[in-house]
Amino acid sequence: AAAYSGNAVLWQDKTTVKGATILIEEKSGNLTASGGATTVFMFEEADRKTGARKPVESTGKADTFVYNDAKRLATYTGKAQINGAQGNVMGDRILLFLKPGVNELERAEAYGAGGNVVVREGQKLAKGNHLTYTAADDQYVMEGAPVEVTEETKGVCKLTVGTVVTFNRTGDSARAQGNDIFPSTSKTLPACPPELKR
Repeated sequence: AAAYSGNAVLWQDKTTVKGATILIEEKSGNLTASGGATTVFMFEEADRKTGARKPVESTGKADTFVYNDAKRLATYTGKAQINGAQGNVMGDRILLFLKPGVNELERAEAYGAGGNVVVREGQKLAKGNHLTYTAADDQYVMEGAPVEVTEETKGVCKLTVGTVVTFNRTGDSARAQGNDIFPSTSKTLPACPPELKR
């Protein structure tokens, strides 16, 4: 294993990992960055209609970043934030699952107690406890007690509340499911929240 400390920086092509301490396990290829980790990755993304592939930058930050090479899993823990193709995601812990053999995101999971998972994507702002983003269909599934999704359309904001809310990047409206404790509701807000203002 190789350890680097004192504002360590690793880079390869367009990938950068920074942290107060970086530990690399030579045999496994696993990497741990701690003490305010920041990352920059270039992921490939295929266009739905044309199939053309383009590079998309994904930046991340957290208290700790761990990459498991065998599992193709990147884990951000503690004040985690990722900004990339999947929008701007914040949570206590964020996991990025990469497809085997290619530099492409398969799915992202975010966890945060008490509505700490926040997603900002286009004109949508969603808050909940758990998010699953699937790259193949650009779909977000947010769970929580409750989940709140604010959508802005032509200057008017609508708040949708439920226990599970589903939406995708193509701009479709959020679909909410509720239960006995948190029935699904939707209402127009008197003003858009400041987080949705660009």
